[in-house]
Amino acid sequence: MVVFTCIVCGRELNGKPYRLHRNTEVWDILDQGMDLMHPMVENAPYCNCCYEKLRRRIRARQRPIQQDPVPNNDELAIGAIPTSQQLCCVCGKTTGRRVISTVTAAVVWAEKNIYIPTNNRTCAEHVSNDVFTPYALDLLMERCVIKTIKHSDMLSRVQDFLKTYIKSPPRISSPPLDFDSPLLTNSDYECYTSLTKEQFDFILSFISPYMRDSQNRVLDLLTEHYVPRYHGFGHITRQELIENHRTQLSTTLCDLLEGGIAFIADGAYLECESSSNYAVQRDTYSGQKHYNLVKPMITCMPDGYIIAAKGLCHGRNNDASIIKYMLDESSEFSDFFQENDALIVDRGFQDCVALLEELGLNVHMPCLMRPGTTQFSSEDANLSRLVTKMRWVIESVNGRLKNRFKFLRNRIPNLYLNSLLQILHVACAILNCFFVPLERDKDGDLELANMMKERAGLANLLQERVERERYRLQRAVWTDLTSEEIADFPVLSENDLRSITLGIYQIKQTRSYVAIHTSNNEYKLQVHRQDAGLIHVKIESRFRANKVHHLWIDYWPNQIGYGGIRGTIVSCGNFPRFSYNTNVRYGVLRFMN
Repeated sequence: MVVFTCIVCGRELNGKPYRLHRNTEVWDILDQGMDLMHPMVENAPYCNCCYEKLRRRIRARQRPIQQDPVPNNDELAIGAIPTSQQLCCVCGKTTGRRVISTVTAAVVWAEKNIYIPTNNRTCAEHVSNDVFTPYALDLLMERCVIKTIKHSDMLSRVQDFLKTYIKSPPRISSPPLDFDSPLLTNSDYECYTSLTKEQFDFILSFISPYMRDSQNRVLDLLTEHYVPRYHGFGHITRQELIENHRTQLSTTLCDLLEGGIAFIADGAYLECESSSNYAVQRDTYSGQKHYNLVKPMITCMPDGYIIAAKGLCHGRNNDASIIKYMLDESSEFSDFFQENDALIVDRGFQDCVALLEELGLNVHMPCLMRPGTTQFSSEDANLSRLVTKMRWVIESVNGRLKNRFKFLRNRIPNLYLNSLLQILHVACAILNCFFVPLERDKDGDLELANMMKERAGLANLLQERVERERYRLQRAVWTDLTSEEIADFPVLSENDLRSITLGIYQIKQTRSYVAIHTSNNEYKLQVHRQDAGLIHVKIESRFRANKVHHLWIDYWPNQIGYGGIRGTIVSCGNFPRFSYNTNVRYGVLRFMN
C-alpha cells in the first residue's frame, strides 16, 4: 500500500489525497512563501486540512478590498436619549416595557428638544394619554446626552412625526375628552357620542345635579333620571301612542278597532365574547348565527318608536322562549297590552302564539309551510306579505341601534354583560328622544292598505292556467323583445307600476335587473308569445349565472293603466314551481313601457 505525505504539514495520508498543479491559485499561494515540509512539484499530495486552509486564503484574496471610510460631515449633534430596546429609557427597567409611540416622541422633541430614537421603549406607567408624566420628563432630561445623528435619520424621523400629526392632529389638550373644552366642535360631539352638542347638553341636564367625582355612576344616573322619560312600558300613555305613533297602513291591515294599537316585537342579536365559563359559553352560542350572542326583546310602534327593550336572554333561546320568560318574570309586559291590540311578529314566535292570544292579542305572523308542501299557496304568500309590509320597521329599528351606536354593532366584551341592558335602555331612549320616526303616514296609504287586503284573498288564475295548459313544458320560440313585438301591451305610468308592486323596493331593484340584461348598451330580453294577450319572458337570475326565470304576463291588449294587467306569475327552477318575484315582474313591466 502506497503511503502519501502532505507537502505542507508532513502528515501521512491514508486516503486519496488532493493533488497540486501548476498555474492554479493553490500553487500561487504556496509559492508566495508558505513554510512547506517538502518541495513543490507537479501532482504533489496535500491533506484535507491544508486544503481547507488554502480555500480560506483563496476566498480572502477574492474579497474586494474595502477602502477607508470617507469622513461624513452630514451629521448633527443634538440632545438625545441613548438607543436601547432592552431597557426602559426612563428608569432602566427590563420588564413591562412598550415601544414609545411616534406622538409621544414628537411631544418630547417639541417641548424639551430631546430626540428619542425609533423603537426605544419605556414602562407603561411613565406615559399617560400619549404624553410622558412630569416625573418621567425630569428623568429623561437627566439621561439626555449629546449624540451625533445623521441628517438622513433625522429627516426620516421628522417625516414619521408629520405623517402621525396629519392623520390625527392634536387639537384637544389632555385629557382628550374634556367636554368642557371650547375646542370641541359640534362634529366632535357627533363623532364621540352620535349626538349634537345641544342634544348632549340636554341629556347632561338630567344628571348634572347628581354628578360627583366618580365617573362610574353616570350609567346609573342616566338609568334613574333620563331613561324613564323616554323608554319603558310606563313612559308614555296609550292615548299618546294612538295620536302620535299609529299609522294608517298598520291600522287598516290589522283591522284595529277604535282605541286598538298595533305593536311589533322581535328579538335583537348582540354579539358577545366567548366565555371561559363553559356553561355560559354553551348558553350564549346560537346555532342559527354560529356565534355567541345575547338577545333582548324589542317592542316598537309601526312608525319605529321604541316602547321597550326587555328580557336580555342567552343566544340559545328563540323569540318564543324569551316571550314566555318575560311573562313569567314580570306582569309589566302583559299589563301593557289591552284586548284586541295587535302584535306583529315573525315565525320565531310560533310556539307562543296561543299564549299571546290568551292575553287578548291579535297575533299577525307570516304563514307556516303546510305539511307535505314545498311552497306557499297564493293565499298564504299574500297573507305573509301583509305581515312583512308592517314588520319591516322592527328590522330597521335594530339596524338603527347598531348603526348609531358602535358599541352595540361590534362584539361586546363579557365585562359589560351585567350592564348591557342598561346601556341598551339608554340607546333606545336617545333614539326616541332625538331621532325622527322611520315611517310616517303618506298620501295614499289608506288606499294602498285596502288594495292589499282586497288582493290578498284573490286566487292567481294565471298560475292555474299555466299549470293546466302546461306552458312551462311547451317548446318556446325565443325572439328579442322589441316594441313591435308587444305593440298592444298596456301603457303603464310610474304610479301604475307602483300600484302593481305595492311598494318602492322593486323600483330600487330594477336598475340591477336591467344591468344584467344590458349588452353593448342595449337592453335585451327573450320573449315568446304564448297566446293572444299572454307573453312568456325569459329573464336571468340575480344569484346564478346559469339559471333563468320564466315569467308569464296576462294582459288586456291596447289598454291604459294597471287595470290592463290581468295577472303575472314567475316560475323558478327546472320544475313547475311558482314564486311571486315582484322584482322580476317590475323590471320587465318597466322595460315594456
